[in-house]
Amino acid sequence: TAYVTRLIKEIEPEKIRESESALLNLQNQDGGWGYNNLVSSDADSTANALLVLKDTLEKEKYNKAIKF
Repeated sequence: TAYVTRLIKEIEPEKIRESESALLNLQNQDGGWGYNNLVSSDADSTANALLVLKDTLEKEKYNKAIKF
């Protein structure tokens, strides 16, 4: 979701809010994101999510993700 959102951000800005909301709901308890909801957090997925959410993510959730 994060990777695709980064790609479409320039093309379809109206779709971004939906993708951002989905990403926020998929953040794991450890602060990171995984490739999908069946796997644990990993650095690549977390980095992609942070690139997408950097302007909208609550500071607390952002800091938790950075610590991951």
